[in-house]
Amino acid sequence: MVSGEGTFEIKTLKPECTCPLTFRNGQVTSAYVAKRYLEDFGKNPNWEVSGVKHHVMQQISVDLSISQVYRSRKAARGLITGDEEAQYGLLRDYAEMIRRTDVGSKVILQTEMENENAEPKFKRMYIRYNAQKVGFLGGCRPFVGLDGCHLKGRFGGQLLSATAKDGNDNIFPVALAVVEQENKDSWTWFLEQFADDIGRPEELNLVFISDRQKGLLPAMETLFPTVEHRYCVKHIYNNFKVNHKGMELKSVLWRCAGTTSVREFERGMEHLKSLDEEAWKYLADIEPAQWTRSHFSPRALTDCLANNLSESFNSMILKARDKPILSMLEWIRVRLMSRLYVKKIGIEKYGGRLCPSIQGKLEKLKLECKSFCAMPSGRFVYEVASERERHVVDLVGRTCSCRAWDLTGIPCKHGVAAIFVNREMPEDYTHPCYYKDAYVETYKTPIPPMPGQSEWVSSGQPKPVAPIIYKPPCRPPMKRKRDADEPRNPYKVSRANKPVRCGRCQQEGHNARGCKANVTGETPWERRKRLQKEQFGSGRPSTCRQAPSSSQPPPTHQPYTMGSSSSNQAAGSQPPATQPPARQPPATQPPAQTLWSQNPSQWYSSDFRYTVRGAPWFASSQPAPHTPAETWDSRPPATRSPAARSPATRSPAARSPATRSTTTRSPATRSTATRSPATRGAALRGRGNAARTQKCRTRGGKANSGGRGRGSK
Repeated sequence: MVSGEGTFEIKTLKPECTCPLTFRNGQVTSAYVAKRYLEDFGKNPNWEVSGVKHHVMQQISVDLSISQVYRSRKAARGLITGDEEAQYGLLRDYAEMIRRTDVGSKVILQTEMENENAEPKFKRMYIRYNAQKVGFLGGCRPFVGLDGCHLKGRFGGQLLSATAKDGNDNIFPVALAVVEQENKDSWTWFLEQFADDIGRPEELNLVFISDRQKGLLPAMETLFPTVEHRYCVKHIYNNFKVNHKGMELKSVLWRCAGTTSVREFERGMEHLKSLDEEAWKYLADIEPAQWTRSHFSPRALTDCLANNLSESFNSMILKARDKPILSMLEWIRVRLMSRLYVKKIGIEKYGGRLCPSIQGKLEKLKLECKSFCAMPSGRFVYEVASERERHVVDLVGRTCSCRAWDLTGIPCKHGVAAIFVNREMPEDYTHPCYYKDAYVETYKTPIPPMPGQSEWVSSGQPKPVAPIIYKPPCRPPMKRKRDADEPRNPYKVSRANKPVRCGRCQQEGHNARGCKANVTGETPWERRKRLQKEQFGSGRPSTCRQAPSSSQPPPTHQPYTMGSSSSNQAAGSQPPATQPPARQPPATQPPAQTLWSQNPSQWYSSDFRYTVRGAPWFASSQPAPHTPAETWDSRPPATRSPAARSPATRSPAARSPATRSTTTRSPATRSTATRSPATRGAALRGRGNAARTQKCRTRGGKANSGGRGRGSK
């Protein structure tokens, strides 16, 4: 290569190359692959390693190693999303742009410095948009789920979130924060910022629910000791089943958690104590107000037992958790902005009074209340009872003794029955937080758009640097740890913890490949095959039998089947049960060529027996006798005598047109079925037994319907 120029000078040329063909090229590096296929990496961020190798091999005939593909994919991701370390220096400018474009939002960036001359390092960041605060205080219920999730980037970290529930039972993110670790210090800082920003939980009557994360419980006890704090029952059961396994204990635990009556809860705990006292002690140590509906306060307006709010939010931002910090925050902002807009447009097109989800629940309750009877006891007080339960409903206080109406603010099935007796609609007794107006108030304020990075205003403050990497040894995990009993694929039945059954000997503990039946003994399947070979010889298996001769007794009938021969026994061809058929020795068997007749005409002869395993009607060669049922048209006329119906007395004169049917007779001699009741009775009284028989037939049904009358047999 000429120095200072992009030109190569060839000094020695050998036109004939004797080197073997190779698919390695030192100039095709990971950086080259990332730049050349940057567009492909951008279209498919999760491009598999095998796909990258195959694509490069097809394009430029270079076989990349596995490490090269990983480095290429990482370099391409860095070119697309930007340098992870450099994005921390733009967080102050990003926070300043959020404050300017979205008036009323709050962004707090916390840094730490080792000394006065050192550069500030990023530590924590709290973000809450104005639309989130206005929507939460305007139309959401006072119920907040707290949870944290891991960030999968180079510098790690945790994302803490606070999620509420709107009037349609949808999630509504309120605030989020990026912290270094999930501990007591980080949770205390996040809850302090949340209380100073949204309001004190004691004043707003907030109710929190969490998974009892590490550091959250001591932080809640320190900051908000009087605030109601519920625990996710699903995570309680995950810890419960470690030492207390069994489906019966699981069902009792969820029954105790789901009941709304204190008496039912106490009976369930007594039943659990009778099953396992250690399991009862484990649940008794947890305050009932933190995990069972029977002790929940009605101020939260929800009977939620699991922290599905936070789990749904973590699932919503799953695609952004492996991005650099600035790209992740921008992805979440755009996702929230579009979500609020879609919710606002959707509720404007809805014409109902209640939210769609709540209206659907009420429609189901209207169907369930049909089995209840409401009896008035006082002014707007009813006793609602069914075959199994009885409750007291107060329409003025909007309460029911089952406490389901008190917890949710939605009339229960007992309340709906009482409301219908009072000639009113259940929608009028639903809490106002479920109305369409409250839902509109929740999503009326949008998140404003933000200009590109090139138009951001500089904050003028020192730029923070990347934090300390709290990186554990080995490769960082990209997937969460699953429970032992959690299925890998929820749409496929798992074969784990199921005994292996052999397909040959039908025994458990091994499969057909490792079956020792050939060594230890003969399996039933092998025995059937051996018997068939002994019976039919080494030729073609046949189900035919040769016709028995007069000098030899008929051979024993053996059906040709793979199953047991007892299911194919034919009537008249088997010996009595007390005399089992003796197997004929091979020497006395007919030749193999006589078992299968070559003449097709003999297959259908009277002496040929062909039996297969099938329905019972194949067991006999003769059809069973069948007597058709007599109908009105098939019966002989009652006016004929037995002599007249005999073949010997029939003559052409008797079959003349004048005597064939009633249609050619005169009105005086027609059938009694066409006469009036008075005339018909007079005619029948003078005709004896034949007239009585005809009368019974006439009463039994219509003559032209073909049905059987009451007098027919």
